[in-house]
Amino acid sequence: MSLYESPNQPNTNRNLLLAVVLCGAILFVSDFFTQHYLGHHLLGAPVKNAATTAQTEATATIPATVSPAANNPTAASTAAVATVPTQANLPRLPLSNSRVTGAITLQGGVLDTLTLNQYRHEITEVGGYPMLTPAAVSPSGAEYMVAGWQGSGIEGPSAQSVWQPEADLQQPDRVVMVWRNSTGQSFQRTWQLRPNSYLWDVTEQVVNTATMPVTLTPYAQVVRHGGYTKAERSNFVNYFGPMGQLREGDALLLKEEGFGAVKKAKESEVWQGAGGWWGITSQYFAAAVVPPAGMVTSRQFAYRQEAGQDVYTAGIQFAPQTVAANGGTATLQYMVYAGPKHYAMLKEAGAGLEQAISWGWFEVLVKGLYYVLTMLQATFSQYGLAGWGVAVMALTLLLKILTFPLANTSYRAMAKMKKLQPEVEALKKKHGEDQQAMAMAMMALYKEKKVNPMSGCWPMLIQIPIFFAMYKVVLVMFEFRHAEFLWMSDLAVYDPFYVLPVLMGASMWVQFKLNPKPTDPVQEMVFKWMPLMMTVMFLWFPAGLVLYWLTNNVLSIAQQAWMMKREKAL
Repeated sequence: MSLYESPNQPNTNRNLLLAVVLCGAILFVSDFFTQHYLGHHLLGAPVKNAATTAQTEATATIPATVSPAANNPTAASTAAVATVPTQANLPRLPLSNSRVTGAITLQGGVLDTLTLNQYRHEITEVGGYPMLTPAAVSPSGAEYMVAGWQGSGIEGPSAQSVWQPEADLQQPDRVVMVWRNSTGQSFQRTWQLRPNSYLWDVTEQVVNTATMPVTLTPYAQVVRHGGYTKAERSNFVNYFGPMGQLREGDALLLKEEGFGAVKKAKESEVWQGAGGWWGITSQYFAAAVVPPAGMVTSRQFAYRQEAGQDVYTAGIQFAPQTVAANGGTATLQYMVYAGPKHYAMLKEAGAGLEQAISWGWFEVLVKGLYYVLTMLQATFSQYGLAGWGVAVMALTLLLKILTFPLANTSYRAMAKMKKLQPEVEALKKKHGEDQQAMAMAMMALYKEKKVNPMSGCWPMLIQIPIFFAMYKVVLVMFEFRHAEFLWMSDLAVYDPFYVLPVLMGASMWVQFKLNPKPTDPVQEMVFKWMPLMMTVMFLWFPAGLVLYWLTNNVLSIAQQAWMMKREKAL
């Protein structure tokens, strides 16, 4: 049965209308709810810049991990947490490179202050993006990275431990600190920023001056207060939150546990494996620990309540280290990534960090569109046409060229159907309310004129997977964040003046005018109101996606009008 034919069953028209209206209402309500109540970075409340305020804070909440089985490599690394005050006059140790500015607390040795210099939280704000923030600055939105050692009968560095800086080893991009316990062990931690990078090299070293060997288990954690922020929230098409990757046997597996699932279970399963990474991601940023490639580690996501706040932890427990007596040493080196989910940067960082981007079911198509978009943007930039909006329009043109022959077949069939419109109207007058006779007469007419009405559906069938893939590209591409185009300051959020959705709706109305007129009044009414429904639904869609749909509609109108004129259907 053609999209433009009358149905055979008397209730089908009513059901079709109800289905269209219901689907439109669901899409509208869900889209509006997602954008306004689940949030987006453009709509989020400004976050206090941690880099300028952390130095003046008198207190902070620092996690300390206590394992029930310190010498057991399978024990979880996120068992218990202590909340302690930070000494008011205790300084932080600053460090920076060209991309980040951060600081390490001497109490606990925590990386809890990090600003990404090249990005902003809100497009209207000045200064960098506060990637990591102390709990004292943002109790409900803090994020920081913790590391330490556990040992049975051995005092390891904890939240109360006050580290001492090694003054002669400090550099702008490196912090070296030492802590000594009362049982003959000294711990040295080095945070080294790589040049022009978001990667850190962390070196942990233990020296044992006691007369007996000791076994210690190192751990590292990414801690997030509050889970999803008001400004960003995961959804069914774009996952972010606690996640990581590790090798189990011959398989490299991606683990994803939503904040809600972790909160409900309190602790996730403990996974053991080598390689990969472990951390917590947001829509556009990721904080992760990258263990040594060949070391088998234990990993877990955990939840706790602290001062009325939800606190989530992504923890790694490294393999136990046995330190010989009388000056024996043990050394552990791992990496930390804290920066944007920019595909090229994550790929360069290695360890499979690019999997922090949730590509979805259409991964091959989404990645293909992403590669072409980046290539087009780079090419146009060489000629002074920089802008992701231009790249979106160019990509749409390329896709239209690729699908031109198939679309032509469809538009030719629709042109023939439109030429038959007078004969269809005559059949309607002849058969009146006899729907079955009308449908049979129309099929006979189409067969006689060698017209396939179903071929008119091909353009839409082709566009659906491309549309979803483009939607995914706009959601996951870091490059679209704060990308300006014409009057729009951010292609990753909706057009603030709603110009694109209105133009898109107008283009749909023109398209329907070019199509054959539906023979059924109910279908005619549905198609009459469809442009308005789509306009309302697209009001809060990302501007980059609406730009693609509008450009596609304009090109389709041009192609269809040309075919209609060629077939003398206009």
